Amino acid sequence: MPTKLTALEIIRLTMPEFNEIQDEIIKKWITLYCPLVDDVKFKDMYEQAVALVVAHKMKLAGYGEKIAGTNISMNQVAGVTSVSEGETSLTFDSSANSLIASSPTDAEYAKTVYGLQFLSLRNQMIMSIVIDGSGVRPWQK
Repeated sequence: MPTKLTALEIIRLTMPEFNEIQDEIIKKWITLYCPLVDDVKFKDMYEQAVALVVAHKMKLAGYGEKIAGTNISMNQVAGVTSVSEGETSLTFDSSANSLIASSPTDAEYAKTVYGLQFLSLRNQMIMSIVIDGSGVRPWQK
């Protein structure tokens, strides 16, 4: 079985826009936000979930604003689907918040690509229970 990566290792491996941030700073972010992720519910994907939440929160705080390999700054813009440099072009996806976000908390996660990835992972790992009233018995009417 392969060795599991830590949240810091996942950030370093898959999120190059944070390469200029010192490990000690990222570790403090991990310490700050790991309580938001339930290790029992995320099981083997716990470190991945923590990495995604930390990256999301760091993006919202202004870290890693430049797109890796370019001088283009995202400036915390949500819903950007494409960017061009020559002749400047920027495309927005206005459906991100309305389609993905089912609650105010989810709406915040829909503001970054890492937040959206966290929501996707959460939806895969944690079953939601919805009570819609369709199971109302005749005597309960």
